[in-house]
Amino acid sequence: MDASALASAESWLSIIGSAKLIAAFLVALGVVIEFGGDWVAKPFEKTIEDARKLELGELHKQSDEAKRETARLSAEAETARKETAQAKLELEQLRAKVGPRNINATKFLEELSGKPTAPVEILFPKENGEAFGLAMQFRDLLRTAGWTVPEPKPIPPNEIPRVADQPSHMAAGGQPTGVAVAVRADTQEEMRSFSASLNVRPGFPFNSDLGAKSDPALAALYAAIIQSVGEASAHIGGANSFNTPAKGTFRIIVGPKP
Repeated sequence: MDASALASAESWLSIIGSAKLIAAFLVALGVVIEFGGDWVAKPFEKTIEDARKLELGELHKQSDEAKRETARLSAEAETARKETAQAKLELEQLRAKVGPRNINATKFLEELSGKPTAPVEILFPKENGEAFGLAMQFRDLLRTAGWTVPEPKPIPPNEIPRVADQPSHMAAGGQPTGVAVAVRADTQEEMRSFSASLNVRPGFPFNSDLGAKSDPALAALYAAIIQSVGEASAHIGGANSFNTPAKGTFRIIVGPKP
């Protein structure tokens, strides 16, 4: 083997040896960096983890605050809804109090459906336009139900001496205010029958004889008025007790609004 080939081989072996040393160094350096990097990175990882926890805690706090705010707004909305409903109710009550009276036509006609009929006259105070309007409603609904009803008339002047100081509608069988039904009873039997007919709700003041046979037409008429208007008084008496309607005719007196 010549000297040049030997020198070349020795040169390559030296290079390879150096490369192996460098590789071993790099491996050792990598191990050191790996373990050292973990040690060095721990503070930074902790900082990041703490920041994430802080951010997560802040998000939870904001979420809790948002929930509380939502609950508060919901409570305020519910309060506002109740206040609005109450205001609407009070407004309707005020309208009912200051506005004209109206009959609930559905309830009125339901009470009269399929019931016997009878002649009815309707009276109202002459100068009371609101009472006249309600009297016309009674007329229309009674006619719809098939009852015989002439045109409503103003209440005639009071000609009964003992009630001369009372309003004319009271002498006709009404009360100071409101709607009333008046009927003429000339016998005790008629008085008992009409009393039984008007005893259509608990606590009504008539002491009706439960054995008396009621008048179905009068009972239906009185029940229809109560159900559709809300309140009604009644008067039963002979020809000498008040300005009575004709015998066999029921009278509706539409007095002033309560």
